[in-house]
Amino acid sequence: MIDFRYHLVSIVAVFLALGIGVLMGSAVLGENLIKDLRNDLKDIRTTNEDLRQQTLSLEEQLSESEGFASEIQPLLINGALSGRQVVIVQFEGTNGDFVDEIQSLIGESGGEITSIITFLEQASLSDDATVDQIALLLGSSESDPDRLRAELGDDVGDLIGKASLGGVGDEGEQESTAQETLEELATQLQEAGFIETQVVEEQQLVNEGATILVLVGSDSDPPFRINEFTRALGSSIAQNDVAVVLAESSSSIWAAVQMIRSDEDAAALVSTVDDAGSPAGGTATILTLEEAIGGVRGHHYGVGSGAESILPQPIPSS
Repeated sequence: MIDFRYHLVSIVAVFLALGIGVLMGSAVLGENLIKDLRNDLKDIRTTNEDLRQQTLSLEEQLSESEGFASEIQPLLINGALSGRQVVIVQFEGTNGDFVDEIQSLIGESGGEITSIITFLEQASLSDDATVDQIALLLGSSESDPDRLRAELGDDVGDLIGKASLGGVGDEGEQESTAQETLEELATQLQEAGFIETQVVEEQQLVNEGATILVLVGSDSDPPFRINEFTRALGSSIAQNDVAVVLAESSSSIWAAVQMIRSDEDAAALVSTVDDAGSPAGGTATILTLEEAIGGVRGHHYGVGSGAESILPQPIPSS
């Protein structure tokens, strides 16, 4: 008969042996594991340092490139818009520094900004009342906000284009000029809180022969869904054979330029610049306006998808 105490000691001995084995194995494996982790950590540190050096190098190259672009900018844009009048169309929330920079470059290139039209957040058409209000102003039966905004962009763009051509607007018992029709619609839109306008003294909202520059973009959300509206606006202006360029700031998340470029018809009519907030992009904006005034339309510049090159080829001075 087996003694109980002997049996108990045997069981304890077995478990003790197992415990010692596990402990010794863990110690050996643990050393290997720690060694592997240390090697991995060393590799990660090496990789991070390599990436940091690459980033510093790229930042230095970018700084040098932007410095060169800034230095050469006055030479490239000098006289590019000499004697030309420019109408700016923009949106509430567009990056202010970007807008100021482009306005400054227009002046430096010899151009004159005669008016600024700003579309406000009210154009989001976020309730039935504003939808009905716009529909009534446009004489439209449309009730979908997106389609109604596109219709607004189309109508305003057509009037801007005709006004730049000095054409005739609505027909009635007495024909009115496109400028008069545009002024009337703009007044109604302004009174309803959809737009703001700034017009240089003794100038019209859109003078005959004016060039149109649409400025968009910021790193925050747009005031409303502008892309379809912008496509309709730009295309409608350009269909009147009027020079129109859409420039988007380099920090923008609005993707308005991509909306134009992704639409075959719009891309053939409206020229775009996708990095207009950078020195090179600012230069591209002025040169693209010059190009469009000369009759070259539907060209696309910058660093984004669909861009043909960073800059247009400067037009030789005669």
